[in-house]
Amino acid sequence: MKVEQQDMRSSPPDKVKLQLEGIGKTFLTDGKALSVLEDVHFYAAEGEFVSIIGPSGCGKSTLLNIVAGLEEPTMGTVWLGATSAKTRLGVVGYMHQKDLLLPWRTVLENAVLGLEIQRVPHSEALLRAGELIGTFGLQGFEGSYPGALSGGMRQRAAFLRTVLADQPLLLLDEPFGALDALTRSRMQEWLLKVWGLWRKMIILVTHDVEEALLLSDRVYVMTARPGKVKLVLNVSIPWPRSYQVVADDTFIKMKSQLLASLREETAGVDIRSGP
Repeated sequence: MKVEQQDMRSSPPDKVKLQLEGIGKTFLTDGKALSVLEDVHFYAAEGEFVSIIGPSGCGKSTLLNIVAGLEEPTMGTVWLGATSAKTRLGVVGYMHQKDLLLPWRTVLENAVLGLEIQRVPHSEALLRAGELIGTFGLQGFEGSYPGALSGGMRQRAAFLRTVLADQPLLLLDEPFGALDALTRSRMQEWLLKVWGLWRKMIILVTHDVEEALLLSDRVYVMTARPGKVKLVLNVSIPWPRSYQVVADDTFIKMKSQLLASLREETAGVDIRSGP
């Protein structure tokens, strides 16, 4: 199999549902302008899983916040479908690294929170959640509180809540970053299976190169701040995938390419400094 690198500004294919054109973001810090993102071009098509990797502080999470409508770009345009998306709040699902489960609500009650916000009748919300509890590996824990769950179960509950909101685009910001290595690998395998059922458009921010390759159709590599798209890599490993693919020669070759690109961005950086 061939490792496919893509032109950062190449025209996106049909069925594109999200497109970022020339996105820039500048913050004012202590009266000084801090450029976080610069001329970012990005797209995701219907049913695609796309990952973004890059050094700490390069603006990956800011980019997700812009897509979600929590931040507005200083320059550039966000397109959802054929429409310039001026108001994006509430039209995408967003899952953070922290599960953000409410400790006083059970698994089932946490899962239906998004539906409640959408004013879906409570009985209907519970029915929808109950139909998916088994798929998300939470059968028998509907009445449990977050404090009684393992890290992996909490993340599955948070992901169920995100999926139940039934948005066409899901944003995942380091959802497994706080888990131990074994639990993380199991969660990656689980996500592969769940995503295969719905094929929703997903954008994942991660520091884990293997995770990005395992889950994605395409990986974007960002430069150090101000973040730009440095490399776009099409992942030429056929679906369906299993975790065993990480030992494949093509996977190893792509991993080496991504790591080399990342090392160029972190060369000379003091690893003791924060993001």
